Amino acid sequence: MHKLTRVDPMSWAKVQAVMTMLLMLVMWILRAFFFFPAASFVGRFGMMNGYYNGMMGWGAGVGMGGLIFMIPIAGVFSFIVGYIGAWLLNIVLKWLGGIKFEMKS
Repeated sequence: MHKLTRVDPMSWAKVQAVMTMLLMLVMWILRAFFFFPAASFVGRFGMMNGYYNGMMGWGAGVGMGGLIFMIPIAGVFSFIVGYIGAWLLNIVLKWLGGIKFEMKS
């Protein structure tokens, strides 16, 4: 039985930031396949019925903006939260004496 008594905050923050960015990229890809075709259909349907308000391409622009800007921004915030979280975890681990875990080879 091993005992975890400390986590390196920088290492944890980097892993958390990369994982957050990868998961957001997967979500944006899924959104592109499932949401954008439906939004395009609704936009065309509204235009055919006279409800077009001049914002037909707005959804695609927001989607690309999110892909380009929001994923790195989320990575930065996730890095900060991960660093603070690992720092707090180290305090709790010190109080409690660590976490026991088993490693199998």
